[in-house]
Amino acid sequence: MTNELGQHNISVLLIDDEADIREIIRDRILEVEPMLKIIEASNGVEGLQKMSMQKFSMVITDLGLPKKNGQALLKEAQTLPSSLMPDRFIVVSGNSNPDGMPTRLGRVEFFSKPIKWELFLASIQAHVNSKREPQSRSTVPKTTPGTVDVEFINPFIDSTLLVLEVTAGIKARKTNLKLKAANEPSQGDITSLIAMNSKAYLGSMAITFKEESFLSIVNSMLGENYQMINSENRDAAAELCNQIFGGAKATLNAKGHTIQPAIPTIITGKDHRITHTAQGPVVVIEFSTQYGSFTIEAVTEKRLS
Repeated sequence: MTNELGQHNISVLLIDDEADIREIIRDRILEVEPMLKIIEASNGVEGLQKMSMQKFSMVITDLGLPKKNGQALLKEAQTLPSSLMPDRFIVVSGNSNPDGMPTRLGRVEFFSKPIKWELFLASIQAHVNSKREPQSRSTVPKTTPGTVDVEFINPFIDSTLLVLEVTAGIKARKTNLKLKAANEPSQGDITSLIAMNSKAYLGSMAITFKEESFLSIVNSMLGENYQMINSENRDAAAELCNQIFGGAKATLNAKGHTIQPAIPTIITGKDHRITHTAQGPVVVIEFSTQYGSFTIEAVTEKRLS
């Protein structure tokens, strides 16, 4: 049975062609967030129809859907008006991986089957808590807020420097490290944001470029001469983020972490804001290159055992 959330009105669309799978996912979600409103769809066409009729805070979808598969559903969801665009997409699949999936939908996260329930439910709780006003939160996430583990962040810094040098021949230098509040605007024109969740941590990292430095890096990578950020080159930010994330993930998983696959989200616009899944102060690392500056920012919360 679906439950109403009252004044919070946080609704979830759950799309899967197998009724028993929908029931399992729905019941597990309601165990930790019993006041969510969960609406179901059994195929991609039905899912898109329901997205076109009401605003969902979150869409959870399989990829192997009848009538319209998950990749097509996500692609067509990009055409929804902003008033109907879901805040979050969670992709669950036993047959596919995030490669090649749309990155312009807002926050997208990938979970493979069988679902690792601890990480899956923690991700949903983090999103729900981010939508609630602090004074209205009825649950407290099982994390320690405002903590940043430098050992966890450093591999992302190292991977960034390596990827830029190998893919674009650009040597970057770390120039500063500082903290910022979560609601402060970014320091650039284009950002690639990715979740970095593991059994021990909940968090996300972002790499943000000024337009000048981004275009110089992209032109060096692709042998092009772009003069502005556009639909043709913005996916290069996702590719950079994927490579950086992949290198850092390999290092951390070799140390015993279990970081899950994730899909980068691209955000553009001057002074745009970055919404992280974890709460607390954001670590910002500033870098300089011969083409201009860029930043990496990250926030993590250590899960309580």
